[in-house]
Amino acid sequence: MDTHFYLLLIFSIIQFGCKVDKSKDEKLKADYINPIIGAATFGATTTNIHGYGKTFPGSATPFGLVQLSSDTRTGGDNWCGYSWTHTRIEGFSFTHMSGVGWNGDLDNFLVMPATGKLHTNKGTDSVPESEGMVPKNRQVQRDAFQKKVAEAAIHNNIKEFKGKHLGFFTNFKTHKNEQVLVRSGISFLSVEGAKLNLATDIPDWNFDGVVKNAKALWNKALSTVTVEGATERDKEIFYTALYHTMIDPRSFSDVDGNYIGSDKKVHKTINFTYRTIFSGWDVFQSQFPLQTIINPTMVNDEINSLIQIAELSGKKYFSRWGMLNSYSECMIGNPAVSVVVDAYEKGIRNFDIEKAYTFCKNTVDSFGCGELGYIPFNTGGSSTIFGAASISETLEY
Repeated sequence: MDTHFYLLLIFSIIQFGCKVDKSKDEKLKADYINPIIGAATFGATTTNIHGYGKTFPGSATPFGLVQLSSDTRTGGDNWCGYSWTHTRIEGFSFTHMSGVGWNGDLDNFLVMPATGKLHTNKGTDSVPESEGMVPKNRQVQRDAFQKKVAEAAIHNNIKEFKGKHLGFFTNFKTHKNEQVLVRSGISFLSVEGAKLNLATDIPDWNFDGVVKNAKALWNKALSTVTVEGATERDKEIFYTALYHTMIDPRSFSDVDGNYIGSDKKVHKTINFTYRTIFSGWDVFQSQFPLQTIINPTMVNDEINSLIQIAELSGKKYFSRWGMLNSYSECMIGNPAVSVVVDAYEKGIRNFDIEKAYTFCKNTVDSFGCGELGYIPFNTGGSSTIFGAASISETLEY
């Protein structure tokens, strides 16, 4: 996957405190969100590899571009970056996946505040003081990569640098109770896009204002459903679950509508937000039918995005599990077809219907039961993982 990320960081030394406006008489929907629910992965203290939520506990906005959260351990079965069962932190990164089953990605732009000696590589459970920031690389074995990072050259007084697997550091002289505030913008397209996103979404250093605005967005999003007659704990569980349904598919285009397409060229949306991370098999029976009721505009965005990917990639069929313009083809079935048909039947049709139909048909013709009407045992069907799952594949198609 040849995807580039761009990050703009602006630093300032500032003393601040975080206060969130809250009515003493009324508990808002966002007050029920408990992001620690589900934030665990398989590990030494867990017993069931599929029994944990693999969510991240950090900050996000509904279907937004940024998911800022702590990373306790990346790699392995920790693709959301964080687990309650871990005892140390690698840093804080700006993009996270949520609820990943087996595999995942992201955890980009890792930032680690620290004092004392500079460490370029992350620590270990036995030597936590070696923690620092580390870029990700799947091409080399993890331990060998950490050794390379630990031995990386350090260049001082550099304002601009280009290359692969880069990290950077900056120093501040602070006195007691001073804190370094980081204001950041990211883009999947360009530095200019990152600057524009930052200027639009966080134009000043008002931390409390950012918190207030994000909370208002979640209150509005969660207010599409009202629960009555439930206990406070039940409401916490419910609204946290509802919150988790509104992380993906996330924004992939910049605030001006520009985005990098699956043809690796720059395009501009006109009447929709270009989105990514469509975990089709996981969501077509549950999350998306719900979103057709409470967030039909987002569903329309995703269908337009699926059409763009199918067209610009030249594949002319829908992705089964799409991420950052790639066809991961994880799992089985043709979930995008179900999403498109369900939306159409419910009157969500602000997309090119002819193209959607053509790509739906191409998808079914390319991946399905064919003339047999079923998937024979051990032929693999459309999946490279479940070669023996003929019954499951037949039912999915």
